[in-house]
Amino acid sequence: PDEVVQLLRSSVLCYLSTLADGAPHLSLMNFTYCPADEKIIMSTRRDTTKYRALLKNKRVAVLIHDFPAEERQRAAAASARAAGHSGDYA
Repeated sequence: PDEVVQLLRSSVLCYLSTLADGAPHLSLMNFTYCPADEKIIMSTRRDTTKYRALLKNKRVAVLIHDFPAEERQRAAAASARAAGHSGDYA
């Protein structure tokens, strides 16, 4: 639906829920929506709980929230800082 596509295009943050050691594991994530492929792309380091959880169980829940513009600016700044960090990303 158009409302969902608009939300995906205008948002940059989501909550990703995985299952880690039998318990829910919730992570705030930056994402990129690729409309041509209708895919949401996220990345994480290989040494994280969420990465290990995804290797064991690929089923997840995702909540995309339309954060206020101020929150989007903070997220963009955090992403820029994180981009300067070198690490083993998946």
